[in-house]
Amino acid sequence: MKSTLRENYRYVLAKYAGKQNCAEEIKAIAQKYLLSSLGTLGIFQSGARVISAEKENVIIRCVRGEEERICAALALCNHIDGEKIRLKVLRVSGTLRALCEKQGIKKPKRRKR
Repeated sequence: MKSTLRENYRYVLAKYAGKQNCAEEIKAIAQKYLLSSLGTLGIFQSGARVISAEKENVIIRCVRGEEERICAALALCNHIDGEKIRLKVLRVSGTLRALCEKQGIKKPKRRKR
């Protein structure tokens, strides 16, 4: 058994394609589709949380082993309010730093608690 009970996370980077929206709207769209496809229990089990949404990039954190469910949920996202949209998964990484470095995007700032 591991000496620590800390959960290991994976970070999923998805690219938003569709109607021009602000970052908060894109974040809400991603959360809505995760909730509709995984359900409340699925969100809780996977520990899915949208960390940031900037321009067309969305970063989602989830528990290790659940990244495939998150990718499948994002693949089901195809329209909202009659407009065609798409959330395409670009990369999955074990650290946020590696994810941002390999894709050449800026690391999101930490939220103040």
